[in-house]
Amino acid sequence: MTGPAHDSSPRHTVSVVAAGSVVGLTWAAGFRGWMAQLAGESSTFAWSTMLLVLLPATILGGLVVWTCGRHAHSQEPSVWLVLSPALLAVALLDPDVFSALVHTGEGAGSLAVVATALAGGTLFSGTGRGLGRLACAGVWVSGMLLVLFLATVAAPLSTPRGAWVCVMGGALVALLSLASALPHRGGLRGAEPNLPWIGALAGLAWAASLRGLMAAVVGDDSTVSWTGTFVNVLVPGAAVGGLLGWAARERRRGRPRRLLVWAPLLFILVLAPGLLDLSEFFDSGVGGGAIGVPVITIVGAHALGGRRIVTRACCAVVFASFLVVWVITAPSFGGPGFAVTRPQGAWAMLLIDGLLVTAAMATAIPLRNRPAASARLAPAGIGMPSAS
Repeated sequence: MTGPAHDSSPRHTVSVVAAGSVVGLTWAAGFRGWMAQLAGESSTFAWSTMLLVLLPATILGGLVVWTCGRHAHSQEPSVWLVLSPALLAVALLDPDVFSALVHTGEGAGSLAVVATALAGGTLFSGTGRGLGRLACAGVWVSGMLLVLFLATVAAPLSTPRGAWVCVMGGALVALLSLASALPHRGGLRGAEPNLPWIGALAGLAWAASLRGLMAAVVGDDSTVSWTGTFVNVLVPGAAVGGLLGWAARERRRGRPRRLLVWAPLLFILVLAPGLLDLSEFFDSGVGGGAIGVPVITIVGAHALGGRRIVTRACCAVVFASFLVVWVITAPSFGGPGFAVTRPQGAWAMLLIDGLLVTAAMATAIPLRNRPAASARLAPAGIGMPSAS
């Protein structure tokens, strides 16, 4: 996790805002996958998902990163930017959703997520005082407990599926809460020394979201186990995120750790016994396909942070080609519904490509030079491109 350097050029501003928007989009796509697990067979995807769920989060991600630039130039935070997480409640503009909220209480989840994020933003920025801070802590804890409790809709928490859904929802909302602190005057208080832990949380949310995509592709035949999902997917994800978070902290302190660009290979070490079975990857999250994710992540990192122009160009071509592979192959794994021309297929494409791009941005952190002293933290533990 790193922040945009203090660079006021229009090109730099566009690049970091675009990167923040990708982070927001990926977060929303992962969160939509979590909601699909809660709804089960009754979950349906529509084009309104793009407009009412993914688009607001994309805008939110860009706004949060833009506020970092405002802080770097000593501009006072705007109350509207502090309240920007409220964009996630835009789904209530849908007449059907609003009617369900009024008559049955359904759809209140978006309000709960927004309230949790706003309370967490105030809490983690350290701007609250006295009773106000205590109230924010109460709202945030209540919201997190609600998210964790909702996992029981999918399965009991004592089961691997219930525990996975619990971890997925909790990690995503916790990351949103941390990002919501950035528009405040103090930003995310005490973030630098805790970057390894923030990175681990981001890595956990990333891995859980990837597992959610695999579950959606396989459908009812998907199996979740303590070993296959937790030991082989979630734990390595958290470990890789923690290592990259440590790399970000060391980079900010002038001690870049370039070898940590290979951290994603930890997935391959853990999954080595099952690397020859591609179908097993889509069934349980492990198998032959798993080797491609860390490798293409490292290729993308060199495309973003490599020192040689030729190397970066070649890696960019390879990385871009892999982003297109999903569009071609997804229907053969998940069926016609995963064609990119269908709402579910478009969601799946945005999620897998977003996960790969955000992973590449984070993995590029060890390759970058020390940021400017005024660099600020970017949202959700994902590395932002910088001019350095």
